[in-house]
Amino acid sequence: MFHFKSPAKLNLFLNILDKRTDGYYNIQSIFQLIDFYDEINLEKRDDNEIILSSNKKQLERDNLILEAISLFKSAYQIKNFGANINLVKNIPIGSGLGGGSSNAATILLALLRIFNIDESRNNLTKLALKIGSDVPFFLQRQSAWVEGRGEKILPVVLNDNWYLLIFCDNNISTREMYGLIKNQNKPKKKTMEDFLSGETNNIFESMVVKRYPTVSRVRDWLSQYGQARMSGTGDTWFLSFDNLERAKEVGNLVPNHFKHVIVRGLSSYEFRE
Repeated sequence: MFHFKSPAKLNLFLNILDKRTDGYYNIQSIFQLIDFYDEINLEKRDDNEIILSSNKKQLERDNLILEAISLFKSAYQIKNFGANINLVKNIPIGSGLGGGSSNAATILLALLRIFNIDESRNNLTKLALKIGSDVPFFLQRQSAWVEGRGEKILPVVLNDNWYLLIFCDNNISTREMYGLIKNQNKPKKKTMEDFLSGETNNIFESMVVKRYPTVSRVRDWLSQYGQARMSGTGDTWFLSFDNLERAKEVGNLVPNHFKHVIVRGLSSYEFRE
């Protein structure tokens, strides 16, 4: 039995640039790893079946884990591999925290280890991009400045901040939000200096707030205590704190009908069983 942790990320900002010829958009963002994890348990089978179970039953058939395994077997010409996989889903679905992409990257790394394959980062990134734009980032296991479709990754060292996250439970469609980009003014490229001076935001925030009243209420509540931000195109909003004590102080004030968690930012994490 193999056991792996699959971390979430926050977008500390998200800038969308031009649309690419492949249909995707060029982005700019800082992806902050956080100590908030799904858990993946894998046990090899003697046959060629992949049996996926989860505490979220809707994920047992429609899941990037299954796509990752299929692509891996094809890419490395693996004929016989079966496994019982149990996914303990703690990262909310559609929350903008990259849970599905992280699960896919974790499985790719796990399969490399199981089959003792020494693969170049470039080749693995190409495979990961076939699954999803955020998957290459999770393969690197470091917080990073991310550009391009998601394949241009520059590791960054960030402050060890604490974050109060509130989940709105809307399961917002990424495709729907990107479909609204054409109605926006073309944004300018951002720099690390812009981020450090507070001149960045998430381009999707205003769109989501207009369409989802619950999101608007969460944003307004958090804004009493600092600069509220949204992660990805999902409906997780967060505040950053320098210390755990202040994060807990504000966390204790969160209304009961808001689901929330306090997490810590990670510069990197070690992939291990």
